[in-house]
Amino acid sequence: MKLPFVTAESLLSHVPKIDLHIHTSFVDGEAGIKEIIQYAEHKGLQTIAFTEHARRSSTYLPEYLGEIKLYAFQTGIKVLKGVEVKIINLSGEIDVSPGVIDDLDIILGVIHRFPVSFREPIFAPKGDITADHAVEIEELATINMIKKGYADVVSHPGRIFEEQFGIPFPIPALDNIVLAAKQHRVAIELNSKAPNFPTVLRVCLKHNCLVSPGSDAHILEEIGSVTTALSDAMPRLRGDH
Repeated sequence: MKLPFVTAESLLSHVPKIDLHIHTSFVDGEAGIKEIIQYAEHKGLQTIAFTEHARRSSTYLPEYLGEIKLYAFQTGIKVLKGVEVKIINLSGEIDVSPGVIDDLDIILGVIHRFPVSFREPIFAPKGDITADHAVEIEELATINMIKKGYADVVSHPGRIFEEQFGIPFPIPALDNIVLAAKQHRVAIELNSKAPNFPTVLRVCLKHNCLVSPGSDAHILEEIGSVTTALSDAMPRLRGDH
């Protein structure tokens, strides 16, 4: 399936009505799949992606994917079946079962914790890692994930780092991640809920990589909020290009 990614520069002239990061009541969202699709229709969205948190041990996936398929046939908007999964080691492997991948349309790979092993899913405890080391880990693990084609999207790069350390994720590391994604045709998520959303947007514009707009919605009212955030940001950025 061709994924609805766009180039960053194209946003300067047109913000698409898409939201490629939505959570449901299957894990930690509040709304069900049918309700979300109906709300997305009401908001005038053209494409949405369900991207629930998943692990290799998740048992809900068959029911979740089956329900998405059922209601996708009942709407005029494009509906993608996806997951948001964490990077589990420095080699860039992600926490999803190979048997599930063929049933997915889109995979968001993300740093939720900082791995410290190239093979095992071992993570640094909070407080036992410096900011500099965390940057090195995120950059290495994310670029390895990109190069090996484990995910379609790098989800909210730098977000967990900024929340944990309270300082900006370094631009050079973000540059390297974005350039690797551009080379391998992997999209960078523009996550309107992330504190570094403006910075990620500017770096993506600088390199004109593929981008994946996402609201990271957990409640109905958040669905499509990335469209509003991008529409508000673009007038200020057009003068820079």
